[in-house]
Amino acid sequence: MNEIDALSSTKYKKLHSLGAGTFSEVFLVQQIESGEIFVCKEVLLTGLDESTVIQLFTEAKVLEALKHPHIIEIKEFYRTESQKLVFILEYAARGDLHVWLKSLIEPVDEFLARRSFIRVDSSALSGSQVCT
Repeated sequence: MNEIDALSSTKYKKLHSLGAGTFSEVFLVQQIESGEIFVCKEVLLTGLDESTVIQLFTEAKVLEALKHPHIIEIKEFYRTESQKLVFILEYAARGDLHVWLKSLIEPVDEFLARRSFIRVDSSALSGSQVCT
């Protein structure tokens, strides 16, 4: 973790916004040194009590340890001086499961749905074994 806002501006270049919610903003970024594309999610910490912030960091450390082909990888995360929790995430150019499901013209058959769920479930289980 790094407490300095300048870290992200010297390591990553913001390309454009991917979206925003009540407590966060998401950007497509490029790592300056390698040219690799990542996603940067900035979560506002203002208004949260310190125990909640500590819990967020604990959960982020657990998620950072998950390494599986079906789980978006957290490359790094840190807290900034402007009270943001910043996640640098692997970029999924084709979108996420929600985007894929919305793109389907016909409903997913039961076999495909079950197979997809088993893959996601086994990803979560194998990740949890890494953390224990």
